[in-house]
Amino acid sequence: MKPDTQQDSPTLQPKDRFMIDATSPSGLRWKTNGHGYKRGDVAGSKTPKGYWKVGKQPNKKMVHRVVYEIAFGPIDADFEIDHADGNPSNNHPSNLRACSHGENGQNKFGSASQDWYPKGININARTGLVQGIIGIDGKQVRPGKGFREDRDVSSNGLNTLVSIMRKALEDMHGPYANTQSYYCQLPDEAVLGRDEGF
Repeated sequence: MKPDTQQDSPTLQPKDRFMIDATSPSGLRWKTNGHGYKRGDVAGSKTPKGYWKVGKQPNKKMVHRVVYEIAFGPIDADFEIDHADGNPSNNHPSNLRACSHGENGQNKFGSASQDWYPKGININARTGLVQGIIGIDGKQVRPGKGFREDRDVSSNGLNTLVSIMRKALEDMHGPYANTQSYYCQLPDEAVLGRDEGF
C-alpha cells in the first residue's frame, strides 16, 4: 500500500505512523490517513502544561517520546525524555535528550516555592529565613549562608546567595542546570523586589 493512502493503525511503528516536521507546532505530522485526519496534518493536541500528546486511549503517547524514538531509536525503560531548553512544546530532536528521572527534575524553571526568588532559593514563611537548597542524588545541599529577609535592607545577602546558588546549580547539575530564573529583564538601575520578580 502506498504511504499516502496507508490507513493508520496503533500497531504500526511510530516511524510508519508519523514524520518529524519542524514546521508542525507539535513537531510531528501524520504519515497515514485516519479517522478525522489525513497524511500531512499536524499530529497531536497540546495539554494545558504545554506538552503535546498524540493518538487515542489506550494508545495515547507523548509527542516528545515519539519524536525521540523516530530520530534516535528505542528509549531505555529507565530513561525519561527531557526538553533541554525547558520548553515542553519544543519537540525538535536537537532539544530532546534521554536522561534519568533525577536529571529531568533538575531541568526545571524558576523557584520551587511560591515567592519571587530564583530557582532553589526559598523563604520560610514562618521565620523569614531565606536560604538556598539544591537537590542532588536524593539529598539536600544548602550552599551559602541564609539571611533574614527583613534584615537584608541592602540586598547584600540576597546578591551573595544568588551568585553562590547559580554557580552551585551549574556545578552540581551540569548540563541539566536550568538557571534561567537567575536572569532578569529589568534595567541595571532597577531595584529588585517582590513586585518586579525574575
